[in-house]
Amino acid sequence: MAATDGAVTEVEWQFNAVDVRPVARWLDQAVLPGVTIAPAGIKRLNDAYFDTASWRMHRAGYTCRLRWDGTRGELTLKSMADPDEGIRTREEVNQGISDPAPESFVSQPGPAVDMLAPLIGREPLRLLFALETERRLYNVADAEGTFGEIALDTTTIPVGDEDHPVRLSRVEVEVPAEGVDRARAFVSLLAAEASLSSSGTSKFEAALLATGLHPEPAFHDLGPTDIHADQTIGEVAFAILRRQFAIVVANEAGTRLGRDIEELHDMRVAARRMRAAMSQFRPYLSTTARALEPEIRWLQRALGPVRDLDVQIEHLDQVLAGPMEQRDDLIPYRDLLIAQRDRERKRLLTALDSRRYRRLVERFAALLPRGPARTYVPGRVAVPIVARDTVVARRRKLRKLGDRISRASAPEEYHAARIEAKKLRYAVEFFEPIYGRRAAEFATAVKQLQDVLGDHQDAMVAMETLRRHAQVSRKLPPATILAMGAMAEGYRLEAAELRSRFPRAYKALTGRTWRRLQERLDERAAGLPDPRREQVERRPAAGSSKFGGQGDENVDMHGQAS
Repeated sequence: MAATDGAVTEVEWQFNAVDVRPVARWLDQAVLPGVTIAPAGIKRLNDAYFDTASWRMHRAGYTCRLRWDGTRGELTLKSMADPDEGIRTREEVNQGISDPAPESFVSQPGPAVDMLAPLIGREPLRLLFALETERRLYNVADAEGTFGEIALDTTTIPVGDEDHPVRLSRVEVEVPAEGVDRARAFVSLLAAEASLSSSGTSKFEAALLATGLHPEPAFHDLGPTDIHADQTIGEVAFAILRRQFAIVVANEAGTRLGRDIEELHDMRVAARRMRAAMSQFRPYLSTTARALEPEIRWLQRALGPVRDLDVQIEHLDQVLAGPMEQRDDLIPYRDLLIAQRDRERKRLLTALDSRRYRRLVERFAALLPRGPARTYVPGRVAVPIVARDTVVARRRKLRKLGDRISRASAPEEYHAARIEAKKLRYAVEFFEPIYGRRAAEFATAVKQLQDVLGDHQDAMVAMETLRRHAQVSRKLPPATILAMGAMAEGYRLEAAELRSRFPRAYKALTGRTWRRLQERLDERAAGLPDPRREQVERRPAAGSSKFGGQGDENVDMHGQAS
């Protein structure tokens, strides 16, 4: 179907064919009740596919195609999707192009380049392969009008030997999304009469196979990510960092693309967990590993503002979808948040394009496969000892804050408790593979507390954001200011309701779920040697130990490593 500048949704059936000529004969001769098949001409297509050396397009789930006819062209970014009951549904973003050179068209303004530029950043595009296709077109209609376009494609794929290229024969039936049901019976008949089989791969995927190109993983092997009780704490720390670092890198392309806010969320959470692990296990990591903690903190902070605005916009959209009488008056406020998000997103993309981010990725990629230094004594402590000390210390810090909280407490006190609840939850989840269901149950209870505190913090931030914008923005109309006031009042009531839920959620820290986990923590740690204490005992003065004193003082040190 004819493409236009902008985004469209492509819905089509794709079939393999041994030869498209018998299919063309059937279409030319078929007489079907209620269906008209009309030839629509023959086209010759020249398509070039591009990606960066690190396969950023592919990692984001898109292809980049330039279709050029000699004088003008069309740039298309198309999402990759597996067929569902034989149907592929893909997003397609198109843009007219006046120059086929990648270094030129990446700077031509338009919807496809607007999507492409942040994704590739400073990486140049490289040609993957060029395809030549002869396409024979037919329009198919019923009494209601045209409901689909049939394309019989014979595609030539160069594979290095110009005399023996790979040829691919495909039959595609493209329909508008609302025309699928109208077309289904005809497509089934076409497939049966022409002996067509559903294609499991797209042309792009088939060309990758034919040319022997393989999208490289970001990293071939960062090292083991499994966690078990007979490891040292250094090995556990590295396993956690490897797993979370892989998530950070896997979500970078989607974060750059900006089409799905959950990819930014996942990248931020993984960065946060990396920072939590480095903070939690700081006494057991070498100087080389500890030196990377400020870098992961920087990345987490770079990701934060856009994600926070995503949450606010999502909450606002829920309000706009509801019965609120003043919802139309809130549209200018939503526009203001979108503009602010666009500015923060530019800052985020600048950070991801920076040398500092590239160095962060390179340094972690070099460090993690090596694993912990075997000569570093603190890193050789048995996991159950550190698990017990860490979880107990984290819970103690949260109890110290939570016991003082009442409905009259300042928002800052609730926020501080939220941060400690998150640290406790992460600590328990880090060791969950070792302690199984008891750890999982307690982590769930802490998460429920964290959710109450997190929703409370979101409400307080939303109230403050509304207040700040209402005071300083001169572009918002009076009706919008009034609607924002009503919305802020809703957040105030929500925060009050969440405060009333805090005591019940907080009880989980002292209930049966905690006691069961504490028993298991003590059982696993009992009788295990502790190199930290052995080193302290060999020294004349315990106070001079690099790793802290014994007993509760040692536990407190671990708990405060944040």
